[in-house]
Amino acid sequence: MTSEITNLRQSLEDLVNESRSLRSDLGSFERSRRRGMIVNLVFTALAICAVLLVGYIGFQNNELSHTIKSCTTPGQKCYVEQRKSTSSSVNQLIRVSIYAAECQRSTKTDKELEDCVAGKIQAASAGTKP
Repeated sequence: MTSEITNLRQSLEDLVNESRSLRSDLGSFERSRRRGMIVNLVFTALAICAVLLVGYIGFQNNELSHTIKSCTTPGQKCYVEQRKSTSSSVNQLIRVSIYAAECQRSTKTDKELEDCVAGKIQAASAGTKP
Protein backbone atom coordinates (compact mmCIF):
# COMPACT_ATOMS: atom_id res chain seq x y z
CA MET A 1 0.00 0.00 0.00
CA THR A 2 2.84 2.43 0.74
CA SER A 3 4.23 1.85 -2.70
CA GLU A 4 0.86 2.77 -4.16
CA ILE A 5 0.81 5.95 -2.08
CA THR A 6 4.33 6.75 -3.20
CA ASN A 7 3.33 6.12 -6.80
CA LEU A 8 0.27 8.34 -6.35
CA ARG A 9 2.37 11.09 -4.77
CA GLN A 10 4.88 10.85 -7.59
CA SER A 11 2.07 10.99 -10.14
CA LEU A 12 0.58 13.99 -8.34
CA GLU A 13 3.95 15.77 -8.31
CA ASP A 14 4.39 15.00 -11.99
CA LEU A 15 0.94 16.41 -12.71
CA VAL A 16 1.67 19.56 -10.67
CA ASN A 17 5.01 20.04 -12.48
CA GLU A 18 3.35 19.48 -15.83
CA SER A 19 0.61 21.94 -14.89
CA ARG A 20 3.24 24.56 -13.94
CA SER A 21 5.06 23.94 -17.19
CA LEU A 22 1.82 24.34 -19.14
CA ARG A 23 1.04 27.59 -17.29
CA SER A 24 4.50 28.88 -18.07
CA ASP A 25 4.09 27.93 -21.73
CA LEU A 26 0.63 29.49 -21.78
CA GLY A 27 1.98 32.73 -20.25
CA SER A 28 4.80 32.80 -22.79
CA PHE A 29 2.35 32.18 -25.61
CA GLU A 30 0.07 34.99 -24.31
CA ARG A 31 2.97 37.47 -24.16
CA SER A 32 4.02 36.51 -27.66
CA ARG A 33 0.43 36.92 -28.91
CA ARG A 34 0.19 40.37 -27.30
CA ARG A 35 3.47 41.46 -28.88
CA GLY A 36 2.20 40.30 -32.26
CA MET A 37 -1.03 42.18 -31.74
CA ILE A 38 0.85 45.38 -30.85
CA VAL A 39 3.02 45.04 -33.96
CA ASN A 40 -0.11 44.56 -36.07
CA LEU A 41 -1.74 47.62 -34.49
CA VAL A 42 1.34 49.75 -35.18
CA PHE A 43 1.45 48.68 -38.82
CA THR A 44 -2.28 49.28 -39.16
CA ALA A 45 -1.91 52.77 -37.65
CA LEU A 46 0.97 53.55 -40.02
CA ALA A 47 -1.08 52.35 -42.99
CA ILE A 48 -4.01 54.53 -41.92
CA CYS A 49 -1.68 57.55 -41.57
CA ALA A 50 -0.26 56.89 -45.03
CA VAL A 51 -3.75 56.68 -46.56
CA LEU A 52 -4.80 59.90 -44.82
CA LEU A 53 -1.63 61.64 -45.98
CA VAL A 54 -2.17 60.56 -49.57
CA GLY A 55 -5.78 61.74 -49.35
CA TYR A 56 -4.70 65.11 -47.97
CA ILE A 57 -2.07 65.55 -50.67
CA GLY A 58 -4.66 64.67 -53.30
CA PHE A 59 -7.04 67.26 -51.86
CA GLN A 60 -4.31 69.92 -51.88
CA ASN A 61 -3.38 69.07 -55.47
CA ASN A 62 -7.03 69.38 -56.45
CA GLU A 63 -7.27 72.85 -54.86
CA LEU A 64 -4.02 73.93 -56.51
CA SER A 65 -5.26 72.63 -59.85
CA HIS A 66 -8.45 74.69 -59.55
CA THR A 67 -6.46 77.79 -58.58
CA ILE A 68 -4.11 77.38 -61.56
CA LYS A 69 -7.05 76.82 -63.86
CA SER A 70 -8.81 79.93 -62.50
CA CYS A 71 -5.69 82.06 -63.00
CA THR A 72 -4.90 80.82 -66.53
CA THR A 73 -8.37 80.64 -68.07
CA PRO A 74 -9.66 83.91 -69.58
CA GLY A 75 -12.86 85.09 -67.94
CA GLN A 76 -12.21 83.32 -64.62
CA LYS A 77 -12.11 85.46 -61.43
CA CYS A 78 -8.38 85.08 -60.71
CA TYR A 79 -7.43 85.70 -64.35
CA VAL A 80 -9.47 88.93 -64.48
CA GLU A 81 -8.07 90.18 -61.14
CA GLN A 82 -4.48 89.48 -62.18
CA ARG A 83 -5.02 91.15 -65.53
CA LYS A 84 -6.36 94.30 -63.81
CA SER A 85 -3.44 94.28 -61.37
CA THR A 86 -0.89 93.82 -64.16
CA SER A 87 -2.53 96.53 -66.23
CA SER A 88 -2.44 98.92 -63.28
CA SER A 89 1.23 98.14 -62.61
CA VAL A 90 2.19 98.66 -66.26
CA ASN A 91 0.30 101.98 -66.32
CA GLN A 92 2.13 103.12 -63.19
CA LEU A 93 5.50 102.20 -64.71
CA ILE A 94 4.69 104.12 -67.89
CA ARG A 95 3.51 107.11 -65.84
CA VAL A 96 6.74 107.08 -63.76
CA SER A 97 8.83 106.90 -66.95
CA ILE A 98 6.98 109.90 -68.38
CA TYR A 99 7.36 111.86 -65.11
CA ALA A 100 11.07 111.01 -65.00
CA ALA A 101 11.55 112.24 -68.55
CA GLU A 102 9.67 115.49 -67.77
CA CYS A 103 11.53 116.09 -64.50
CA GLN A 104 14.92 115.33 -66.02
CA ARG A 105 14.72 118.50 -68.13
CA SER A 106 14.30 120.76 -65.11
CA THR A 107 16.52 119.10 -62.47
CA LYS A 108 20.23 118.88 -61.96
CA THR A 109 20.75 116.23 -59.25
CA ASP A 110 19.36 112.74 -58.64
CA LYS A 111 17.75 113.96 -55.41
CA GLU A 112 15.92 116.74 -57.25
CA LEU A 113 14.80 114.23 -59.91
CA GLU A 114 13.47 111.82 -57.27
CA ASP A 115 11.65 114.64 -55.45
CA CYS A 116 10.13 115.89 -58.70
CA VAL A 117 8.89 112.42 -59.73
CA ALA A 118 7.55 111.73 -56.22
CA GLY A 119 5.71 115.05 -56.24
CA LYS A 120 4.12 114.31 -59.62
CA ILE A 121 3.07 110.84 -58.46
CA GLN A 122 1.60 112.28 -55.27
CA ALA A 123 -0.24 114.97 -57.20
CA ALA A 124 -1.62 112.37 -59.65
CA SER A 125 -2.78 110.19 -56.72
CA ALA A 126 -4.53 113.17 -55.13
CA GLY A 127 -6.30 113.88 -58.41
CA THR A 128 -4.62 117.21 -59.15
CA LYS A 129 -2.66 117.93 -62.28
CA PRO A 130 1.07 117.20 -61.78
